[in-house]
Parts: sequence; C-alpha cells; structure tokens
Amino acid sequence: MNRHEPFGVSLLAISCLVCVTLLIAATSSLVMMRAYGPLVIASAAYPEQK
Repeated sequence: MNRHEPFGVSLLAISCLVCVTLLIAATSSLVMMRAYGPLVIASAAYPEQK
C-alpha cells in the first residue's frame, strides 16, 4: 500500500463510496415505500388498530 498517494484519490474514493451508499439507501427506501406505504398510511390513519 502506497502511503504517498495524493489526498485527492482517497477523497474521490470516499465520495464514490458515499454516492453508492446513498443510491442503495434511496433505492431500498423507495422499495420499502412501495411495499409498506399503504400499511404505514393505514396505521397512521388508524393508530388504535395494531
């Protein structure tokens, strides 16, 4: 492992990783909203029913 690598390379790698993580989180949350959206809305509309 090279210790003299420029800082920009690690910064680019970190930003890439963050971008991929956000993309995965957005996709999974979209899938969760598609799957559990009506359920969450129903439970919010009728909180006494569990």
